[in-house]
Amino acid sequence: MATTSKIVLVSTDEYTIVSVGDFELFDFLDDFFVERGFECSHVQIEGSGDHQVHSFYFSRDYELSMLNAAISEIPLEEIERILALAAKGT
Repeated sequence: MATTSKIVLVSTDEYTIVSVGDFELFDFLDDFFVERGFECSHVQIEGSGDHQVHSFYFSRDYELSMLNAAISEIPLEEIERILALAAKGT
């Protein structure tokens, strides 16, 4: 498992999963993945209200190290900015 701020990456036998606990960050990552041509097989949302976890499920063709490297290209300041904007909205 690898983490970057509020982003968690997990590898299973079937999927490489990227989970985030913030909708704004999820929305940003959705655009980020699309811009890079990364196609997830499905998205799952668990929980409710402020306790939701949004997960991208990628096929095993997307290795944990590949997704972690891509996400690591996002400046931590950008992630913190997105989280701060989300916090202002609550």
